[in-house]
Amino acid sequence: MEDLSDATLLAAETATLSCRISAGDPAAELRWYRDGKEIHAGGGARRLELTRDGDVAALTIASAEPADSAVYRCEAANKLGKVATEARLVVNSTCFAFTATTTTTTAVGGVA
Repeated sequence: MEDLSDATLLAAETATLSCRISAGDPAAELRWYRDGKEIHAGGGARRLELTRDGDVAALTIASAEPADSAVYRCEAANKLGKVATEARLVVNSTCFAFTATTTTTTAVGGVA
């Protein structure tokens, strides 16, 4: 199994965690976990999509939020054994930049 990679992004961006799984016989069953709790597609999590295309498994979170920050784990298992990889996803709040302007008044002739 190819390792997941840690990722950092801004809120409202799409997060995709993917890993490559070696073909096995029998084929492996995949499970995804968030902070140790199994993730299931659907179930009200419309922003969450679990996919598998050949030997690539992916977890996609649309419009990620800071609350989605966690350790995610992909686990592949069959009757011969189990392999897993995990990565940390950090979703930062959108930042706004402010420019401060300072106005200085100078007294001329003693009057401000």
